[in-house]
Amino acid sequence: MLKKGDTYSKTIVFSQEDVETFARITGDRNPIHTDKEYAARSPFKTTVVHGMLAASSFSGVLGMSFPGEGSIVTNRELTFIRPIVIDEEYSMHFKVLEVNPGEHKGQIKSTLKNTKGQICIIGVSTIINQVAFPSSRKL
Repeated sequence: MLKKGDTYSKTIVFSQEDVETFARITGDRNPIHTDKEYAARSPFKTTVVHGMLAASSFSGVLGMSFPGEGSIVTNRELTFIRPIVIDEEYSMHFKVLEVNPGEHKGQIKSTLKNTKGQICIIGVSTIINQVAFPSSRKL
C-alpha cells in the first residue's frame, strides 16, 4: 500500500538501438534522432533520444515496480525540459503526490534527471491500482 510522500528511484541508459527501434515502431525518423551528421548541425550538436521514448520509460516503472503490476494509467501530463543523450546514465524519480483510496487511484510525479541532477522530463500520472491504493471502505 502506497501513501502520499512515498518515493522510488531507478537508473536508465538509452542506446542508439533503443532509438532506432522506437523510430521503426513509431515512424518518427526525424534526423535529430537518427542522423549524426544532421544532428551535429543542430542546437544539440548530437543525436538525441526521442522525448516520448524517454518518457515511456516511466511506464515500465509505473506498470511493474511503483506502484506495480496491475496499474492502469488514466492520465499523464509531460513537460520536456532538456534533451536526453544516447549512452548516458539518467535517474528516474517517482513520488506519490495524492492518494484517493475510495477510487483506488493515486497521482505520481515522475522526473528524469541527468548526472548533473538537472531535470530533463517531468511527468504527473493518475493511476488506478487496487493493491497499491486499497479502499479504506468496509463492505
